Amino acid sequence: MNTKNRPITVTIISWFLIITSGITLLYLPFSVNNPISAKIFESYGVSKVTVVLYSIAGIAINLTSGIAMLKRKGWGAKLYFYITPVVLLASAMLYNFKMLGMQVWGVAVYVTFLILLTRRAATEYFSDDVSISEEPTEPAVQNEAEQTSTGRKVGAVILLIIGGLLLNGLLSIIVPLSSSLAALIITCVILGVMGLAFIIPAIFLWGRKKWAILLGTLFTIMGGTLLLTGIMLYQFISTPEYKVLFAQLDPAMLGDMVKSSIVCGIGIGIVGVILLLFQRARNKG
Repeated sequence: MNTKNRPITVTIISWFLIITSGITLLYLPFSVNNPISAKIFESYGVSKVTVVLYSIAGIAINLTSGIAMLKRKGWGAKLYFYITPVVLLASAMLYNFKMLGMQVWGVAVYVTFLILLTRRAATEYFSDDVSISEEPTEPAVQNEAEQTSTGRKVGAVILLIIGGLLLNGLLSIIVPLSSSLAALIITCVILGVMGLAFIIPAIFLWGRKKWAILLGTLFTIMGGTLLLTGIMLYQFISTPEYKVLFAQLDPAMLGDMVKSSIVCGIGIGIVGVILLLFQRARNKG
């Protein structure tokens, strides 16, 4: 029987794929029927049926990969490795290589997960060799006592996603709000407290000893998300099709959001990488 513990990065990535697939599936009917989305699809000559079929295919792949990896099936990781690039290329072709912001986001997530899932701990977890483990082995009774239940891990990932989204929203509007100190302080307090109200319980649900890798993974993903949000917003204010659709929005505000997303994305991403390196040093020590 294989007694190797599942690496925390594998667990987070697996549940991330599962939960985001579920959210995408629930949101899909509202997305394709949104008037703005309909105009975007029309401008690219893409039908709703095509978008729905493509989306369902992507959801099925991510959902299957996530569940398989949780069950220690190596083919789940391979499915994600080999099929995701095909899906990304198909998406780029579907929109005539015009929605580059979305494609860059997809590529960045894929590369990040590829790196994490090919680390030694992950590859050993999916291997058949049970004699090697990156983490120190402990008595079976102690392992069982410390192991977090699947339900708590799911709850922790959900809380991290919600908290991360709230903090991302805050960081993306820091520059636009900087013109009013009072508005900046109030917004930072409200969104900051709300974000921490989800993130802190997530850390306790998962286990306080893993705080560095949890926050490191979260901040790294947030940094990438903010950077790509900045790219997408830049596309909105520089692409003719989007200029028409978003003509009612203030171009200056969007420009400030681009700056805020890129600067804060780089900053929070660096913090995330530092925390991951810190956790790695602790594991080796």
